[in-house]
Amino acid sequence: YDGPRGKATVTVDDGGGVRLTPVQETMVPPEPEPEITVLLAVPFPMRMKWLWPVMASFTYVTRIVVIRGELSNHEFCDSRSLREGVYGPLIEKGMSQGARTRGVKVDVCFENVSADLLGRLGLGDNSAARALLDCGDENNVPKELYGHVDGFFSDAHGRRASGVGSCPAATLAVGPERGWTEKEAKIFTDFGFASTSLGSSILRV
Repeated sequence: YDGPRGKATVTVDDGGGVRLTPVQETMVPPEPEPEITVLLAVPFPMRMKWLWPVMASFTYVTRIVVIRGELSNHEFCDSRSLREGVYGPLIEKGMSQGARTRGVKVDVCFENVSADLLGRLGLGDNSAARALLDCGDENNVPKELYGHVDGFFSDAHGRRASGVGSCPAATLAVGPERGWTEKEAKIFTDFGFASTSLGSSILRV
């Protein structure tokens, strides 16, 4: 919930129902908070089902975009875990676990990575930190993700404290189990994403 916040009186009626009545003079607009978009290439269906509540539990994740990676198994696109009737309750569960009220927008788009797709998804905002999670190779050592995003957020907070700029935002592009292809990685970096890494170890979930 991103509306006004303040105090309210709580009353319980004879039937056991509870009513909240806002105290209008205490209501104030909420402080802007960082916003993180997770762009995820379709993973194994059971992992996808597990990931929905986990991603939704993070306070700053406000949007989840699911696309098809070149190395994604295309049969995964038919998974029930990508249906709103399935992922909706899982997102609500994650929001409850994270004690958060700000909603999470979901876009499921079964297209491969392209500059056109990224543009249509509105991911070309230069004011947001954009990071591609990539293993790299012997000729390309990605930046450390935390340092990249933290530095960007620190600069954004500094500008905001000076009355310039908006609350920081970030987009993280996470590949499927077999990762992004070199072609996909180039599309992302040409579009303004920084190649980053969580380290040399391979994380399996």
